Amino acid sequence: MKLIKFLSLMLLSIIMIILFVSCVAENSDDNDKNPYKGKSYTVTFEANGGNAVEPKTIKENQALSESIIPTKDGYKFDGWFLNAELTTEASFPITITNDVTLYAKWLKYHTVRFETNGGSSIESQVATEKDVIDSIKAPRKEDFVFDGWYLDAELTTVAIFPLSPKNDTVLYAKWLRVSDMISCKNVHLKCWNGYDDTATYYVTPAGFDLDRLNELGYTMKIIVTYQVYYEKDYDVPLGIGYAGAPEYNASLINSKNYGDVDEDMPTSTSASYRSLEWILNISDLKNEQLRLIFNTDNIQNIVYFKNITVSYTCY
Repeated sequence: MKLIKFLSLMLLSIIMIILFVSCVAENSDDNDKNPYKGKSYTVTFEANGGNAVEPKTIKENQALSESIIPTKDGYKFDGWFLNAELTTEASFPITITNDVTLYAKWLKYHTVRFETNGGSSIESQVATEKDVIDSIKAPRKEDFVFDGWYLDAELTTVAIFPLSPKNDTVLYAKWLRVSDMISCKNVHLKCWNGYDDTATYYVTPAGFDLDRLNELGYTMKIIVTYQVYYEKDYDVPLGIGYAGAPEYNASLINSKNYGDVDEDMPTSTSASYRSLEWILNISDLKNEQLRLIFNTDNIQNIVYFKNITVSYTCY
């Protein structure tokens, strides 16, 4: 009987020991899972005008692994900093050993607007002083070639790319005229009753930046087109001059009488189109005066020149 009683007590003791150990182990696991076991610290976020960021509680020696990105109208987020002066940037992940405040740094967006000065429009861009603008589509303008962007309306300061704007900026397009056309007044020539037998037009190209075009290696082509025909001059007394179809000369020349000359050109009573062409270096135009000259020595007929145009093309 005593043996049975002893064995019962032993079994009861073993059961109580097992229950105690199990309880202790369970309490130990709960403590390990408790995020607030041990010391913890608060990470506060000063958004400096951006949207509010909730503080975080981090256990001691644990890391804050992700950067929270706030937003602010008109600004680009440039990171969290460890001091209000924004001189020491926080590098994530951050090991937390005390209460800490992180400060947001912002970069203002600046608008870059493009004044194309008569060219096709270019959409404005926004960028911060840390961004770069380096790929702007060139605008287009008839009879002109684009020659770069400038920082002032007077086109004296070239914009250097890539550009990082520090404030709102306007860029101004510079253009070089590379094509133009002028019209000359109609004229008729005869050598009788006070009429001149020569017509002269001054056709030196205007509006071209000759220095810049020369620097860029351009050449100029000048083409003169016109209609010519003749009519009998019935005011001329019989026996003076000759009754055949008159001839004329057309000249496109510089002050040294160098250029393109068509001599002894025939005419008819039906209007026909004729042309002169002269290709010259831009440097040859500097300090020169170009003239277009028509003349005839006929006194029996009237020679008409109409629809006279002079076109200039740089290439």
